[in-house]
Amino acid sequence: MVKLPSKYSSWLVSETELTPKSTKIIKVSKLLDKKFRRKTNSFLIEGENALEACSRSGHLIELFCTKNYLTKNSKLDEILESSHLKINLINEKALIKITETENPSGIVGVSKTVIQDFIESDLSEKTFILVLFDISDPGNLGTILRSADAFGADLIILVGNAVDILNGKVIRSSAGSIFNVEIRISDINNLTKNFEGFKGSIYQTKANAELKLENLDLKNPIVWIFGNEAHGLHDFPSNLGLNVSIPMRGKTESLNVSTAATLCMYETAKSRSIK
Repeated sequence: MVKLPSKYSSWLVSETELTPKSTKIIKVSKLLDKKFRRKTNSFLIEGENALEACSRSGHLIELFCTKNYLTKNSKLDEILESSHLKINLINEKALIKITETENPSGIVGVSKTVIQDFIESDLSEKTFILVLFDISDPGNLGTILRSADAFGADLIILVGNAVDILNGKVIRSSAGSIFNVEIRISDINNLTKNFEGFKGSIYQTKANAELKLENLDLKNPIVWIFGNEAHGLHDFPSNLGLNVSIPMRGKTESLNVSTAATLCMYETAKSRSIK
């Protein structure tokens, strides 16, 4: 029998563990499905780092922990302090029902959505914007979010038939950064209409373009556009922005989209004297 630390007794909704058949667990498990996430404007988060970031951002709305987790946690105090939520105690089988990873850490949360529709006012005072077109791999999208957080991107706009950004793999790959950046979704027509008056540079990354990354002035307001892993920006409007390539000395024909995006973001941040 696992003994609960006394300091958490007042934070529990109940000392009775929820099971896989509990009404609340059945409902929360539906968030593993994309349609239910969209319907409820909420999604699941696993792991301490992501939950801590979610809590700090004010998006965390529900918290679940196992007894084992409560005896060995390292960040729960910070999560509770910033969220002011009560803990739903769950057993190990319930944990498995609401998680996707093979060895879940024992703490799971529900977050309200972090995405909104893109409108013109979103561009106000933004000087470092990413447009991601048809990004289909959750690992790539999560990595781009993490780099955007690291290098200070103001806004990320998802366009086209992209992977669901609230997918568990995206959340985990972002390492909590999904809660630190502004994210919008848009269709092509709405995007091009709202960028007509953008006072800055717009660049599409394409292999073999004559204009090179190293020759750009990145200090002014900028929009970087990155395309699908397999097809690039083939189906994206070619008249929106200039084509730019990343010089490569090796024999590979192209870079992974998350690598290319990270390089462009780093160069942008460096030109603005990141420390």
